[in-house]
Amino acid sequence: MNRGLVLVAATLLAVSVLKAEDPKKTPPKKTDSPPRDFPDETLVVPLPSAKTIAFQNYQETLKAWRSAKKRLHALAVAGKVMQSDPSVEKTAVAMISLMTIEKTKEVEFLRSQLALMLVAAKMEDPTLPSLEREEIVKSAW
Repeated sequence: MNRGLVLVAATLLAVSVLKAEDPKKTPPKKTDSPPRDFPDETLVVPLPSAKTIAFQNYQETLKAWRSAKKRLHALAVAGKVMQSDPSVEKTAVAMISLMTIEKTKEVEFLRSQLALMLVAAKMEDPTLPSLEREEIVKSAW
């Protein structure tokens, strides 16, 4: 057993001595790709203008308002159906009516934000139908 350990240690020592090369003679590793050059000019990304940001904000608010109006309508319809059904628990009807009140407040808040953008900021949206614009602006002032 001891002879085996000594033999393994001697073999490993001989292999490491034979493979060891002088570090001064070792050539540097060669790669296939040339070194990268840094660009001379720094890239300048143009920032969007204030009007572009305002219009994007307006579009997001308009999308949220339309979505909230649809959800409010669905809640109102569900509330009416549930009120007329005698098998529905009164707590469920009460929860739907509370959700309707909250959604009404959300719709009104988004509508007032849109009115402020359209009237005070004098923003024009050619894709906005005139009926929706009147609905947004009519109760603003």
